[in-house]
Amino acid sequence: QALIFHHLGRSWRKPAQSPSDPEHTRILHLFGDSEVCAFSIHNLLQAGKSYGLAAGSWVGPYAMCRAWQTLIRTNREQPEVINRNESFPMALYVVSGDEDGERGGAPVVCIDVAAQLCYDFNKDQSAWSPILLLVPLVLGLDKINPRYIPLLKETFTFPQSLGILGGKPGASTYIAGVQDDRALYLDPHEVQMAVNIASDNLEADTSSYHCSTVRDMPLDLIDPSLAIGFYCRDKGELLSLRFMSRVIQILVS
Repeated sequence: QALIFHHLGRSWRKPAQSPSDPEHTRILHLFGDSEVCAFSIHNLLQAGKSYGLAAGSWVGPYAMCRAWQTLIRTNREQPEVINRNESFPMALYVVSGDEDGERGGAPVVCIDVAAQLCYDFNKDQSAWSPILLLVPLVLGLDKINPRYIPLLKETFTFPQSLGILGGKPGASTYIAGVQDDRALYLDPHEVQMAVNIASDNLEADTSSYHCSTVRDMPLDLIDPSLAIGFYCRDKGELLSLRFMSRVIQILVS
């Protein structure tokens, strides 16, 4: 979703029929079912070994965020990658609760750390890159603490919001929005034929890369372990997240 926002804009919608947008096709190619695709499930599992990722295993949002961080860093370090910003043209900041970046404690968005990541991404102290913020949270024990729900809903009002990785206990979903006291989510748990899309094939059938049905569930039934995503295109969008930092502190207080 961050790549869609970056390349195509927040208002972009998938065409009802082929041909697809060339940039959209290139994004889908990155997630193909092949090791040659930068963000394939094969490469994600390899990157997440140290966080417990394995085929057929259940992994929480925190481990998934760290696995993505490792995968993106590994991809940028590959010697054969000529343009290292092409596949993932933004910095990534997994917000954690301590200086070492390990799990535990109340996650706090440190603007100085985020800014340095943006500068380091371009290796230019005068240039500012877009940034993806992933914020893993645990908002309860067996179920979400009700006092967090209003603030969780508020995060969807931020223009930088990418939604929530999490969902029902034992079943990952992508929560794309809220309506009243219900979460609107997409469920990927549907067996479909594997499709590998060439990056220049604008006529390819891309339907299996998308969920066509939006489901809903009460917000008080979502798993308390989740991760919130935010995409900041420029310095202004990141600095406007100062108020969001306080909201997150309240969430985990």
